[in-house]
Amino acid sequence: MGGVPTMWHDILSADDLPPHGTVRAVTLGGASVPPSLVMKVREKLGAHCVIGFGQSECTIATGTRRGDAIEEICETVGRAMPHIEVRICRPSGTTLSYGEVGEICVRGPTIMEGYWNNPQATAETIDSDGFLHTGDLGEMDETGVVRIKGRLREVIIRGGENIYPPEVEEALLTHPAVAMAAVVGVEHERLGQEVGAAIQLRQGANAADTELATHVEERIVRFKVPRHWLFVDAMPLTVSGKVRKVELEGLFGRQP
Repeated sequence: MGGVPTMWHDILSADDLPPHGTVRAVTLGGASVPPSLVMKVREKLGAHCVIGFGQSECTIATGTRRGDAIEEICETVGRAMPHIEVRICRPSGTTLSYGEVGEICVRGPTIMEGYWNNPQATAETIDSDGFLHTGDLGEMDETGVVRIKGRLREVIIRGGENIYPPEVEEALLTHPAVAMAAVVGVEHERLGQEVGAAIQLRQGANAADTELATHVEERIVRFKVPRHWLFVDAMPLTVSGKVRKVELEGLFGRQP
């Protein structure tokens, strides 16, 4: 069984789940997968989780394996799939060193030939070496394991410091009252941007923004803690179940 995280959030909230152990494997991808969701799948279904990274333009480019350590399954998107090359690049296209954050680029027989009747968009996405520039940020370690850091356009730059939304979202999701969290950049006159968090609480749960801020500060460095909060009854989603962050950004407005 497979799907995006928001889909599995809803599935695991159901009262009539299959008997424990009936589902053998669950494939998660399409958005950042919080470790808490991986653990919940294992706890409620007794299923093995496979985390994959890909796009419509390249199908699945990386994935974890069944024998991988639980930390690797929870925190990474695994290694390149067979016959696929993956590298982490600067905007110029230069390959970065292990552990450096840059754009994830992939090459192989599964990437698209191009966008239909749009050669300009194709040239902007596939470079002269045949690598597809995904628009996703990540880093790779010496063993080839890739960690997602977020979308290139979603990086929050606060006073010159880069903040990657998935790290903040994962910290928020460890709070028992939080069902879903989406972190976006909020315009700020002096700092450029600050961190804004949209929160969907679990049914019947309560948590104030001050409580959530303290919770996050205990887990990540202070300058990454959200300064602006928005509580929603339901997240705005695309048809594929991904959070529409552009819509959330407009709800915060410009801050003085």
